Amino acid sequence: MLKKGLPLITLLFIAFVQATILNRIKVCNVQPDLLLLTAVFFALLAKRKDRISPLVFALSAGLLKDIFSSNILGVNTSSFVILTLVIERYRQKIYSEHLVNYFLIVLFSSLFVSLFYYFISIRTLPPFLDSLCTVILPFSIYTALFSVPYFYLMRKLFVIRRE
Repeated sequence: MLKKGLPLITLLFIAFVQATILNRIKVCNVQPDLLLLTAVFFALLAKRKDRISPLVFALSAGLLKDIFSSNILGVNTSSFVILTLVIERYRQKIYSEHLVNYFLIVLFSSLFVSLFYYFISIRTLPPFLDSLCTVILPFSIYTALFSVPYFYLMRKLFVIRRE
């Protein structure tokens, strides 16, 4: 039971850290998205046996991000689930043992989530090019840079070997 509960306990801890500590640590007014990183990590590297399903994990991570960020409920949940389905579909074709690949996968994942939010959001947002240059690209690059040490630490914590 502890094996199945550990990812969820980790997810709650990461949501707490993101909602409290990371709000105070921003670079150029952006912060890395730890919940997105964790969802991508489990979608890429989690084994099927004795682990929680990556889809359930992405659903939980997206819901927690929606709750803590006070965004429109369901936007992050939907984007995380769609992203996990895409990663699951191409997971065997992705060589996820190299640090550069972690960077690229997370870069495209965070771009997808940001663009999904931009186009689904009903709030009044700045024009697309302004948002792209000032928020979306810095957020995606910062999250992708943060993914390399984050994935290294998560692999040490969960000792995950690819199927």
